[in-house]
Amino acid sequence: MQNVIREHAKFVWGLVGGLATILGFLFAVLPNFRALLESGWLYGWAATVCLMIACILVWHTQDRSLQHSEADIASRDESLREDSANISALQSTIAAHENTLASERAEKAVVEADLASARAQIRSLQRPIVTDRDKELFGRLCNGWPPNRGTLYWLKSSFNGRSWSSETSRQVVEFADIEQETRFDDSLVNTSFARFRESCDELSLWLTGNSFPSEVNPSKQVVPVRGSSEEDFHAFEVTREEGMKLADAVIASWRTLERTGRARGL
Repeated sequence: MQNVIREHAKFVWGLVGGLATILGFLFAVLPNFRALLESGWLYGWAATVCLMIACILVWHTQDRSLQHSEADIASRDESLREDSANISALQSTIAAHENTLASERAEKAVVEADLASARAQIRSLQRPIVTDRDKELFGRLCNGWPPNRGTLYWLKSSFNGRSWSSETSRQVVEFADIEQETRFDDSLVNTSFARFRESCDELSLWLTGNSFPSEVNPSKQVVPVRGSSEEDFHAFEVTREEGMKLADAVIASWRTLERTGRARGL
């Protein structure tokens, strides 16, 4: 409000100063202007009153404009305060949801930890019942598949997917058929054994289906390149890599079987 009064005062003083300047100019330019005013004083007073009315109207118009501006500013301030209040409420709601989410995550972590502990207790209570039959069977397998010699050693260190001795591959080729009816009483060990037998059977099918006796040495099996084109060599490499992967699967499944059997007390 003080700014409004100050602006109005500046405006009034500006009008007074402008009127004084105009009168001074008229007195200086028109020598008979004072006499004219004295002879026509009624017109002078009428002109002064009209000038005052015009000043009042201008002042009133500016005052109304300033009032409208102040009302508009006040309305915008109120709108800003409402928006700020809404933003604060929204931030509070978001913070509450975040706290709820953090609490739910913490509860989930506690439940998962309790579940893991319960599972560990259940596993500890479910101790395997080791049978003499399983011990004998597992011992026979371990003796027949030593890691540092025989078939496993050949698959790990010498198998190249190109050629091999028929005698060296005999065990893995015949294993699935020989041990087809073999079962362990322990279900976990039996599952690992079934996977090992399946891996041997898959490698056996690859060995017998992709190799032929060598013309130079019939006791040696070779995987032939079926042509001399680039496509033939590519097909040969694809076949060879497939055999290498199957050999790796036999080694991995044997390690799983051995590890499971040891863990179950065999």
